[in-house]
This record gives sequence, C-alpha cells and structure tokens, in this order.
Amino acid sequence: MKEKKLKFSLVRVSAFAFASVAVALFSGSPASAKSEWVLEQHHHQSGYNTFYFTDDAIKVYAKNFGFYIVSKAPDWKVNAFRLDDKIISSMPRAKYYAFQHFYPEKNPINDGKPIGTETVWSVVCKQYTGVYHDDWVAQFKGITRPVWDLISAHYKAQRVEGINLKSVKKAKAEPKRKLSQLWDEEVDSGVRLQTLKLKEIPYRASDFAIPTGFRVVKDLRQIMTSKESRREAESIIEQMGLGEALGGDAKKK
Repeated sequence: MKEKKLKFSLVRVSAFAFASVAVALFSGSPASAKSEWVLEQHHHQSGYNTFYFTDDAIKVYAKNFGFYIVSKAPDWKVNAFRLDDKIISSMPRAKYYAFQHFYPEKNPINDGKPIGTETVWSVVCKQYTGVYHDDWVAQFKGITRPVWDLISAHYKAQRVEGINLKSVKKAKAEPKRKLSQLWDEEVDSGVRLQTLKLKEIPYRASDFAIPTGFRVVKDLRQIMTSKESRREAESIIEQMGLGEALGGDAKKK
C-alpha cells in the first residue's frame, strides 16, 4: 500500500514538473521576449517618417519620398531601396554619413546639462537648450549608437546620444530672419520635430528584411526620388517653356 502511494506521488510530481516546463517553454516570459520600437515622427524638412528599431537593427520609412533604409549589426551597412521602382543601393555607414553631410564625431545635442524632464508618450525625455532650438532626448535601454546616428543622419541633424523625440525652435534666437514660404510651418508653430506615435511591440524579423532581386544602383539620389516623380518634374519643366520642345517653339516665334 505504501509502495502504491509512493508511486502515485512520484507520478504526480513528475506531471507537475512537466507541466511547469511546458508552460515556461510555450508561454514565454515578457521580460525575456525580444521586442522592437515603432516611432512615427514629423520633421519640418523631411516630412513624415517611421522608424522601426531594436538594439541590433533599424528601418527608416521616409513616407513623403517613398524610400526605405535598413541597417543591421554587426557591420551596420546602409541598404536604401524603393518598392515601386524595385531598386536598391548598399554602402558602408561612413559613405552614407558623408552623403548626408553628417559628422558623428561632433559634440552631441545633449553634451551639456539638461534643464528639465518631460514624458513624451511613454518615455521620459531630458530637455536640452541650444542656440536656436530646444530638444527633448530619450535614451532607450540597450539601444546602440548606430541606431541613434542613423536617425540623426536621416534628418541631417546634429548628433545626439539617444533619440530626439521633440524639437522646438526658439523664435527669439533670430527674430529678424526672413524665411521662405516653405518654412511657414516652422515659423508659425515653432515645432521642428514632433513624435506622433511611439510604442513597443513584439519583434518581427520581417520589419527588417532587405529585399532581393532588385536592380542595384550606385547613386543614392535615384533611391530618394521615384522614376515617376522625376518624369512629372521633367514634364513641369517642359510646360514652363524650359524643355526642348517648348523652348524650341519659343525661339521660332
């Protein structure tokens, strides 16, 4: 009788142990599961941009221009491509930085002492004051410098140790400066950069996939404007009398 009770106890313990392991394997722990951040912003010059980033990869979607950039560890090579024209251009980070006139060795925005803190969405930012604008900088645990620098380079902005979630122009810095109509938004609102959405989601490898089979181009400028956009621009130039056909007619008259 005692032997039967002992066997039953062992079976029950074994079943409980197996169930515990199974739960651990299949349910997973939120603390250990890999995640990624999705950041949507509006920049006063480059328009609407979406960034997907982890500690070892980043993707940039420049919505107003229709191109993507994907860069991953360990080499952090920059892969820029268009889905509409199916073209891609790949280069070392240093070459991309040179193209964007970005110099990572210069002092970062948050080189001095912060003047305060503010929560932007769910992230606490430190506010820094500069000569022409104030910036709110967030630091994401474990996110490496190549992610920060690639975002700054995309905006052609000063390097920052972290990610700039908000930037507001200080109107009193240059009160007599007259800007073109293209800068009205910055003059009226003072907002240079704003964060429209920021959230952490489960990691998706597809968000950082680099397309295959696309035509390789060397000039990054081909990536930044679509073939259709270039065709429309050429058409407008011709209609203005600057093209070959209209220009020729104008000379004959």
